[in-house]
Amino acid sequence: MKALIILSSSSRIMMFVTSVICLYNGIKYYNKIKSIKGFIFLSLLSIADSLSYIYLVIIEKNKTTFYKISEQTQILYHVVEIGVILYFFISKNYDQKVLIKKHKTLIFALLTLLYLYNILIQSTNTFLILSELIIVNTLCINYFFSIYKKKISQIDTHKYLINGLFIFINITAPYYILENNIEKTTPFLISYINFINDLGYTILFLSINKEVKWIALK
Repeated sequence: MKALIILSSSSRIMMFVTSVICLYNGIKYYNKIKSIKGFIFLSLLSIADSLSYIYLVIIEKNKTTFYKISEQTQILYHVVEIGVILYFFISKNYDQKVLIKKHKTLIFALLTLLYLYNILIQSTNTFLILSELIIVNTLCINYFFSIYKKKISQIDTHKYLINGLFIFINITAPYYILENNIEKTTPFLISYINFINDLGYTILFLSINKEVKWIALK
């Protein structure tokens, strides 16, 4: 268990470092990165969250306060995250048929989520996480098929960011769902598994950083 705590603290610091690098490059190349500017704002939110974790959990050893704060900020973070991701995909005016198909698929996914929410889900956080999971997977897979069918120019594929988003959501979403189910019954377990979430975000910020540098230097 001690090894998992060390791993969690180390992964949080690693996520913090990558988000700082991401923010730095985002500001440096801000005028060149166009539709992915919103992702730089995500790195800023992540830095604030990481600083509170480092101070409250690692330095002050006050996990209770951190988790109380995190419970409230998670909702805001997921809403902003979904908005940034949707803006990125929908703002890309590639082939109109691809865009229309993307909208139809997204609407169907959201209607399905609303049905599941009314029938099965009682948690706002879980609803947002499932929404993000379905939205990101739907848009990424649609994007992959568009690349495969060559409906999107190879020079403007945003491959680093898309691949990073796909990996990120499929790592973090299961973690969040598990966290929301165990935080009331066995909250001590969260500190042992939150490295999964930090790993997902580290991958995302590395992907954003690589995308920013690729756009700025091409």
